[in-house]
Amino acid sequence: MGKASNAAKQRWNAAHYTQVKVSVTHDTASAFKAACVKRGISMAGAIAAFMSDFANPSTGSPTHCLAGFSARQSEAHALRVASLKDRRKVMASVRNLIAQLISSENNCIQNVPKNLQTSENYELAQERLALLEEVFDSTRDIYD
Repeated sequence: MGKASNAAKQRWNAAHYTQVKVSVTHDTASAFKAACVKRGISMAGAIAAFMSDFANPSTGSPTHCLAGFSARQSEAHALRVASLKDRRKVMASVRNLIAQLISSENNCIQNVPKNLQTSENYELAQERLALLEEVFDSTRDIYD
């Protein structure tokens, strides 16, 4: 009975889970294991939580590991925009996103029924639109 039960568990795990293999230095693995023991969580649980947070950042607050990873990614990104040409490209992308927000906000405002155009939300939408337009205009000549 034990072998059949074990085989069934192995089949179920194989159908529902994916094993992920990671190679790290001995020091990193030891420090990670010690940190997990200190926090009372399994190493697999910590890695699974990190993977979940990393894949779905909007579902919860990022883990400390993810925050550190994000900081390293930001540092790497800063190195990629060191040249004036790269900074111009980034600014063009930012302005494009702001233009999209302006367009969306305009559409929102235009679709508000007459009876709600005196509401606080409507006024806030108009304020957002004005601020977005101001930001868009103020970024026009930054890298020209």
